[in-house]
Amino acid sequence: MSEGIDGAAVRSAVKPPEKADRFDPMSMAFHWLTVVLVVAQFATAFVLYWLEQDADELITVHRSTGSLLWVVVVARLVWRHGFAHLPAFPATMPRFQQRVAMLNEYALYSLLLLQPLTGLANTFFQGRSFELVIWQVPALLERNKRFTVSSTSFMNWARQPCSSWSRSMRRRPCFTAWSCATAFLHE
Repeated sequence: MSEGIDGAAVRSAVKPPEKADRFDPMSMAFHWLTVVLVVAQFATAFVLYWLEQDADELITVHRSTGSLLWVVVVARLVWRHGFAHLPAFPATMPRFQQRVAMLNEYALYSLLLLQPLTGLANTFFQGRSFELVIWQVPALLERNKRFTVSSTSFMNWARQPCSSWSRSMRRRPCFTAWSCATAFLHE
């Protein structure tokens, strides 16, 4: 018979912060690490878009931070549901507003999990190898032309409102996260 980890014992070992209305230090660390990774994702996407040339090192940084972001969000959710100290909502906050706040929070978690997966899927369907930090990932799938055409069509459709706005503002076309990600992953 194997001995399991007693969840209550582990939770009691995690001390709540001195102020009960604050998150625990690990939750705050996960929060700020997520912020840094999301900022890195947007920064590398902007730079890649504006360079209009191949920048393999920058693409590797973008893919690597996206993969790390996914891992951090999964770890954050495990921490949140198993060990975190979550401050209570204010007593004056209506129950409906509490539910909407929680729904909003989990919608953001969903986006933080889905966005890196869409970039990774797009890379896989290109049918070529790629780098993540120092690991060379081999081509795992053959190039899927139908998926490539679909994502390119979606990217062009998503860019249209931005292009119209930017022409009126005499700027280069702006991007959406999807169109930027697919733009530099397509050959």
